[in-house]
Amino acid sequence: MQTTEHDSAMDVGPLWLTEKQTAQRLHMSQKWLQKTRIVGGGPRFAKFGSTVRYSLADIKAYEQNCLRLSTSDVGDAR
Repeated sequence: MQTTEHDSAMDVGPLWLTEKQTAQRLHMSQKWLQKTRIVGGGPRFAKFGSTVRYSLADIKAYEQNCLRLSTSDVGDAR
């Protein structure tokens, strides 16, 4: 698997990302992340007290799980 410049930059960064950092990486809004924490369908997250963080490993796994070969490919059941 090829390492992209984006992955290389993120690999030297923090292992836990904030909601804002995660939204930027996924090109989604923070509101979308908040909604998926309630209804499901987004990346796994952790709560440290009232602080929400996303593990870089879990974000990468979520990105891989979102890959499709065609529009009819439903992917893995969650």
